[in-house]
Amino acid sequence: MQPPFSYMLDNFLLARDNLQQNNKSAHWDIFPSDYEKAITTTSAWPTFMRNSLSLGFNDDIASVSNTRWDNSGDGGKSKKIDHDFDELIEATITDEKHQKTILNLAQAIITLAGFDFFLKYLASDVGSPATLETKYSPDGKQTQTFAVNGNDISILYYFYQINRTFKATCKSNSPLIVEIGGGYGGLITKIKRSIPGARCIMLDLPEVTAVQTYYLYNEFPDKKFFYYNDWLERGSSIFEEDFDYLIAPGWMISHIPDVSVDLVINMRSMMEMTNSVISFYFKEIQRITMVGGLFTCFNRYYKTTAGEPVLLKHYPFDDYWKIILSQSSIIQSGIHDLIVQRQFRKNFFPIRETLKSLPPI
Repeated sequence: MQPPFSYMLDNFLLARDNLQQNNKSAHWDIFPSDYEKAITTTSAWPTFMRNSLSLGFNDDIASVSNTRWDNSGDGGKSKKIDHDFDELIEATITDEKHQKTILNLAQAIITLAGFDFFLKYLASDVGSPATLETKYSPDGKQTQTFAVNGNDISILYYFYQINRTFKATCKSNSPLIVEIGGGYGGLITKIKRSIPGARCIMLDLPEVTAVQTYYLYNEFPDKKFFYYNDWLERGSSIFEEDFDYLIAPGWMISHIPDVSVDLVINMRSMMEMTNSVISFYFKEIQRITMVGGLFTCFNRYYKTTAGEPVLLKHYPFDDYWKIILSQSSIIQSGIHDLIVQRQFRKNFFPIRETLKSLPPI
C-alpha cells in the first residue's frame, strides 16, 4: 500500500498487538475488531468526514452518532462494524435550520476573534467535509465568499482560546505540544499553521491515530512524521530529533520525558474516558508539563457515556496549577473552558477547591 495507508495500517496493527487493557471506555465500543479492513478500503477515505469513518469525533454527523444516547438508534455502530462507507450527509448543507446555526456560530467567532483570524484558519477540504458557502463584508464594502463547515467553526473557537493564551506565555519558537484525544486532527492543524516550528505529539486510540495519520499527512505532505513504530525503535532519542508530528497510542504518554512539554491539550475527550484513565493521564500530564507550561482542558461538566459518571470538578488536579482561563463555553452549553499553568510552588488555594463550585452542585 502507498502512504499514508501503509503507515496507517502498520502502526494500527502494531498498536492493536500492544493494546493496553481497559484502554477504551464504553463510549468507544463502536470500532470493528477488523478495523484494518477500514484502513485498506482506500476509496472511503477521501470522504471520511461524511461517512462512518469519522463517527464519534465529528459533530457534523452527530445526528447519527447521538442516537446511541437517546435510544433511537445505534449511533452508526452497525455501519462501522459492517464497513459501510456510504455517505451519511451531503457535501452541501441545504437544511435552513442548520444553515442558520452555522451562520450564527460563524458570526460569534468573527466577533470574538476578528474576520482575518477566522478566514486564515478555516479548514481545507481534506476529507470532503459538508460545507455552506457564505458571504461576508468585513468593511461593509467589499464582500468575500468562502465555504464554512460547522464542526470546523466549533474547533476554531477552542483554537482561539488556546492560541491567545499560549502565545502570551510560551517563550519557545519550537514548543513541544501534546494533544490527547485529538479526533481527526482539526485542532492540531490550526496550531501547526499558527506555530510552524511546533513539534506535535498526537495520542489517541489506535483506530483514531489512523484517521489522524490520513488527515495530517494530506494537510502537511511536506512535513516530517514519526509514528508508533518509530518511537519504539528510537526510544527516548526520538525527542532529540526535529519532527513535525509524532502519532502514537495514548499509553505512550508515559514515555515522554519529565518536564519537557510546553502545552498539553484535551478538547472534549476526557469526558468520554473512565475515571481511572483520566487519573492515568493526569499523573502523566503533571509529570511532563514544564513550569510555565499550559494545560488546556475543554470538557463537559458531567457525562456518563463512558459507563460511569464523569465530573469535571473531580478531575485530579494537583496543587501546582494556576488558573489562566475558566469560563463556560460561549458556543457549547455544558462545556467548560479551562486553561491552567504549571507552577513551581504549590498554590495557597488549590485548583480543586475552585472547581468545587462548578456544576453539578
